[in-house]
Amino acid sequence: MIRIISVSPLLSGLGLLQLTLQSVPLVQRKSIALENSEPVTSTTIQTQEDTQVRYKTLSYTWGPETPSHVILVNGCEFTVRENLYGFLDCCRRRAWSYPLWVDQICINQNDVKERNSQVSMMEDIYTNANETFVWLGYADEQSDRVM
Repeated sequence: MIRIISVSPLLSGLGLLQLTLQSVPLVQRKSIALENSEPVTSTTIQTQEDTQVRYKTLSYTWGPETPSHVILVNGCEFTVRENLYGFLDCCRRRAWSYPLWVDQICINQNDVKERNSQVSMMEDIYTNANETFVWLGYADEQSDRVM
């Protein structure tokens, strides 16, 4: 099982950013190797369960602990770092509402056993995602020079 979030759109005003967090099964892709009659030849077929939840992942840097922002996750206050807040706020303002996996929120960082278990699954989490966003932060006056 993994947790995924959905960002609530900005309806009016500047209220706290709100997320819904839910647990879903992580259905791993399976590979089947079929050997031909010729030596050292095989074909890999990817299969996937129909019940897989479609979600996207985020790749970003956590950045420094401060500044931080308070958001609401299932109605409870939760603190996130500046860089993640920037991405989530961007999602909210654009009304992007797809299921999303973000390590800082979807892994209980205070539970070492769970954190270790989830970290060992990260390859599968990213592999099974439909898409991965890379967040470098808000654009600034130097961004165009890099791009």
